[in-house]
Amino acid sequence: MRATGAPAPLVGRQAEIAAVTEVLDRARRGTGGALVLWGEPGIGKTALLDHVTAASPDFAPLAVQPARCESGTPFAGLDTLLRPVEHLIATLPVSQAAALRGVLAGEVTGAGRSLTAVAVLSLLSALAVDRPLLIVVDDAHRLDAETEFVLGFVARRVGTDPVVVLVAGHDAPAGGSWEGVDPLAVSPLADDHAAQLVAAAHPGLDGPEITRAVKAGGGNPLALHELPIPIDDLSADTAPVGPRLRKAFAERLQTMPTPAREFVVLMAAARADGDQLTLARSARSRDAEEPVWEETTWSGLLAGTPDRPALRHPVVRAAVYASASPSERRNAHRTLAAALPPGSRGHVWHRAATVHDVDEEIAGLLEQTVPSGVGAVPILRRAAELSCPPTRPLRPAGSPARPWPPGTAATPRWRVGCWPGRCPEPDRRGPGHPRQPRPARGTRTRRGVSGTSPPIDQSRHRRVR
Repeated sequence: MRATGAPAPLVGRQAEIAAVTEVLDRARRGTGGALVLWGEPGIGKTALLDHVTAASPDFAPLAVQPARCESGTPFAGLDTLLRPVEHLIATLPVSQAAALRGVLAGEVTGAGRSLTAVAVLSLLSALAVDRPLLIVVDDAHRLDAETEFVLGFVARRVGTDPVVVLVAGHDAPAGGSWEGVDPLAVSPLADDHAAQLVAAAHPGLDGPEITRAVKAGGGNPLALHELPIPIDDLSADTAPVGPRLRKAFAERLQTMPTPAREFVVLMAAARADGDQLTLARSARSRDAEEPVWEETTWSGLLAGTPDRPALRHPVVRAAVYASASPSERRNAHRTLAAALPPGSRGHVWHRAATVHDVDEEIAGLLEQTVPSGVGAVPILRRAAELSCPPTRPLRPAGSPARPWPPGTAATPRWRVGCWPGRCPEPDRRGPGHPRQPRPARGTRTRRGVSGTSPPIDQSRHRRVR
């Protein structure tokens, strides 16, 4: 059960708070209601539930945040929700009390869930006689099927009692147990609100740094809190993915039907400037375009149309890709490579992404497709990862006449990206001086640990799911 008290400030959620407050106010007048809060992982659903719970001390709260490991246990969520009021089951009619005791004891499963749903509705109505009741269900995607059925049944029937049911999950209630319950989309923060959140979470950043952070975070509060510091290299195309956001998206992918999950990973594997029509062709080749589009539309992860699908923001793309398994990523890259013209830059790039060991042929093909400008850097880095043995001559990648972006004009392939221990370190001190070996990844040096990113300041995290 969530703690009550003065609610913590919540940036940029005035519209959502107003919508929930309206339902609570109706319940104070005797008319209950229900809402399903939905949105992508990390968008702030839990923070919103915590806020409205703390702001409603006149309500008696009952809450459940189910554990994923219990999602296959019938009525596990219901047991957690009703445990504080279990002693009141005796006040129900005999048949309802027996049914409810049975399911909570694990003695009755699917056959008794309709009678159980009626019993739960009766119990909650009785609890709300003296004081309005607030039912809070967080992470509803983890609920066992039986509890989800019962709570959906209740949510559609609380209109005659001062009972409010607030449910937070990943998908809009277009069907299933929550069908008929009003949805409330929790959208990404507007840029000005995201800037306020960044300034509060990362004190000391200047204006340009805050602007880069806002673009990289995509309005996702958890992504904004998990921004790596310093953020000098952040841009809208280099969205960082912190550990909590990666974990949240990994769980989101696991709950999606296989075709929808494969399609989302397919979009995440595409280049940031990738051909969206290729994605549509790939979906059609799997005979899954329309069903996949319907499934993923309700996830809150997509923008665009079925003909030109896209993930909502680079941070979503990065989080989905980081959360997918290595085999899922390789399968997505194989599909994209097969849909692109052989020998094209995209075809070679996606072929390279399916390789997990040295492949000089692919490395050479990558060098032949290097573009001008900053887009060359990731391609050269991948080429270096796939080759660059110590005996390979050091040379710049690509043609000497190729225009290089600032900072990469004379960047040889081994400097863009090499596996530790696979490439010789250049002699920067001139002839006659021995080369100094590059420290292995993870080796502690005077500047810290080589090959690692700055740690994320966990103390700045707030619960923003």
